[in-house]
Amino acid sequence: MVDEGRLDLARGSSLDAYLAIIGQNLGGAVEPMAFERSMNGATFEVYIRDRIAPRVQPGDVIVVDWLGAHRAPGARAAAKEHGAKFCMLSPDLPDLSPVESCGSKVTELIRGAAPRSAPQVYQAIGRGTDRDVKG
Repeated sequence: MVDEGRLDLARGSSLDAYLAIIGQNLGGAVEPMAFERSMNGATFEVYIRDRIAPRVQPGDVIVVDWLGAHRAPGARAAAKEHGAKFCMLSPDLPDLSPVESCGSKVTELIRGAAPRSAPQVYQAIGRGTDRDVKG
């Protein structure tokens, strides 16, 4: 599963917003990242190709929601190249997405920390636990 969301930081911060993206599997969070840009197809392809696909085993399934960036053909190709399946959640059932609880927890951690620098954003994300990710 992959989750991401734009995170509004504390008022007065020199950082307007960060995008957090987090992979998760049955064991918890994998390959979390945060960066200062919006999610687009090219960014998502790089994340899947360089961070997620090398970790999967043949037969694993990468599940994403219907964000436009997730439909980037390179992401699906990277998964397939490593023997994984690439599945999109039904857009009709967004509340059943297991990535929602993970994203909510990350947002809570970052907002609670009120970070004012990039390193503080990463520290806030790091305060999450695998238990938080699993919901």
